[in-house]
Amino acid sequence: MLKVAEHALRLRSVSATSALLFADSMIDLMTGLPAEHTSHRAQLDSRTAQHALVIRAQAYTEEHLPDPDIGPAAVAAAVHTSPHTLQRLFTAEGLTVTRWIRQQRLDRCRRDLTDPTRRTCPVSAIAAAAGLPDAAHISLTFKSAFGVNPQEYRTALWLLAARRASSAPCSELVSWARWRAWWAGP
Repeated sequence: MLKVAEHALRLRSVSATSALLFADSMIDLMTGLPAEHTSHRAQLDSRTAQHALVIRAQAYTEEHLPDPDIGPAAVAAAVHTSPHTLQRLFTAEGLTVTRWIRQQRLDRCRRDLTDPTRRTCPVSAIAAAAGLPDAAHISLTFKSAFGVNPQEYRTALWLLAARRASSAPCSELVSWARWRAWWAGP
């Protein structure tokens, strides 16, 4: 049942808060049933509880991603466990807490760079909103993750979008001029 909450959280079909509440409710339901009605209660192993803790930590992290000070210690405190235990649980999932937080921040930056409503927003502001206030650091980190720096990524996507939006065939110069005019806005 916790897999449902995890998949819903990863697919973004529900908010992190909803997935967290769902996982907590399922744990409460499963552990709160009277012993005489649960022949499988003994089979509820610590793995289920550990997996639920990872889901809660991920949900907390996603909700607090803009906070540049969020790290393993803060996440562990929020889910009432030790940083060592949290690292061990994430390692069992094939991750580290720090790497997971960094990947979530980069994914948020990448998503926001493609958002048409944020096309005039500076890359540094988008990075800061994802918890990465150091512009030089985000550029290097983004480039190592995606192969291009954030500005190049944004420019390439918007150029591609402008080319696709253009219904008439035109030269590169005309496409570029249309894209620049569109980018500048009204």
